[in-house]
Amino acid sequence: MGLLLSELGGYICGFSHAPAGTKRISNLLRSKKWTSTIIDNFLFSQTRKRLESLVKQGKRPLMLWDDSRLEKAESWFLEGLCSVESSKAKRLTRIKKGYYSPPNKRICVPGYHWTSTLLSALGESVSVCQMSWWTTRGKYKEYGRNIMFRM
Repeated sequence: MGLLLSELGGYICGFSHAPAGTKRISNLLRSKKWTSTIIDNFLFSQTRKRLESLVKQGKRPLMLWDDSRLEKAESWFLEGLCSVESSKAKRLTRIKKGYYSPPNKRICVPGYHWTSTLLSALGESVSVCQMSWWTTRGKYKEYGRNIMFRM
């Protein structure tokens, strides 16, 4: 399930000002002057504000680390794809009654790695602090440890 640009505009500026938020995001994505550091700085400042408000409310903030994979099994020619272990294939090849020889190697498909840190508290929603998509192949090759140290 994807997120439409208009939905994202509603989340950024509030749902009563969704068209304005959509236009801002559209202009940002088309601009040649922006970089990912602008988004990183925005997320970090929002996290700092939320962290201060959680502490003022007397709630214990929780920082969560998430390492996920995005499987793009039907896509072969997208830039930056790498081999990721397929959770869907793992689920579909579990031993079933009458079948005694499941595959003994892991099943890999094209995809991306995703690493993020999230902020939450007991009874509160989760918000993104930092996020990074990365690959283990090609000219944008990264190592998981480098991403971990940068975050």
